Amino acid sequence: MLRIIFVFIFLLINTFAWSQTEDESDFNTISAVKEILEKGQYEKALSSLDSILFLNSNNIYALELKGSIYANFKNDFLKAIKYYKKAEQIYPENAMNLANIGRNYHKLDSVSKGNKYLERAYNIDPNDEYISLQYAYFVVEDLDEKINVYEETILTAKLKLASNQFVHEESLRDIHNNIGYNLYLKKEFTKSALFLLEGLQYGLENVDHLNNLGNSLQRLNYLQAAIIYYDFALKRDPKKSFSLNGKANTYLRMRKIDSSCVYWKKTLDSGYKFNPEWKEIWDIEDPALLISRFCE
Repeated sequence: MLRIIFVFIFLLINTFAWSQTEDESDFNTISAVKEILEKGQYEKALSSLDSILFLNSNNIYALELKGSIYANFKNDFLKAIKYYKKAEQIYPENAMNLANIGRNYHKLDSVSKGNKYLERAYNIDPNDEYISLQYAYFVVEDLDEKINVYEETILTAKLKLASNQFVHEESLRDIHNNIGYNLYLKKEFTKSALFLLEGLQYGLENVDHLNNLGNSLQRLNYLQAAIIYYDFALKRDPKKSFSLNGKANTYLRMRKIDSSCVYWKKTLDSGYKFNPEWKEIWDIEDPALLISRFCE
């Protein structure tokens, strides 16, 4: 949890650094609040921000930070939007702030409002990893266009890193996962696996990422490697039903029927409910059907 808080604070610091107003003293006033946040003292941080805003209600950094606390630690998305919108009134072209408004509208299932803000953010700064991630995932509907946005963002991030510029590593990890999954849907398994493998440099915490890599490697017939990544996913979430089922199906390809039966049964025990549409989307069978065919 402390690592998550640290990453969050680091992201905030960089966000604020890009969106400074003419009065840089506003930025400096929140230094003490950031130290409070690093200790996980959210109520105390909010109280300190209230004091700062009492003295200067137009402190954009305090408004954005307050919105971020409500969004990320209090799960109060309406209040988050309230403070992000106050910041928008002061600095309407702050792309990151607009993206945060859009993301929180999506958390409230206000899709049209969310998309409106995400489009504005992307039009202002299409090179930001976090903004591109939200825009491609929520706004773009065409699969090829999604992939194109992700690819351009990854290329731009590599150019940034080559010139020692800051990048949002968590967003890059999620972008690699999303493009890998989208390429899997297009049955471009080699490209899918390459992007998923590349994305591992930004962390191994995302269970879906590890599971998706296992799926792509399985389709490429790298069966032992697929098992390894399913195991990585299951180490982090032992009841990850898709990884249990993927591992069972991989054992079937390896002709280890006894192992397949063990993991199909574990899949069903985890609460897995097969959707018949998945057969067409992912070319997989109902594990209950496979048990009746191979295990009984």
